[in-house]
Amino acid sequence: MPVIFKKSTADVLVQNRQKNFNAHVASLAPTIRKLQAEGVRDVAGLAAGLNAEGFRAPSGGPLVYTTMYRILDRAEELGLADGPRNVSTAASNRFTAQDQEER
Repeated sequence: MPVIFKKSTADVLVQNRQKNFNAHVASLAPTIRKLQAEGVRDVAGLAAGLNAEGFRAPSGGPLVYTTMYRILDRAEELGLADGPRNVSTAASNRFTAQDQEER
């Protein structure tokens, strides 16, 4: 008798959650890009901007720093927006820009 392997219910639930999260990130991406173009670059500022425009986290609550960080990280993976910036990245970019201006 052949053995048939099926995906577990947990695997299916995880895949559905990932698809829903990706869809939510895709719906937020245009507004994230708009805010970034307006100069809002920090994670907390983006979360506040999206909350002010009435957007919610995938869970239905307001966007908080950690959720916004995950959204930015996934948006970068999907090629929809710039990823999250931290102090180290910002400082590195600023140093590189200053270095290029001096040349």
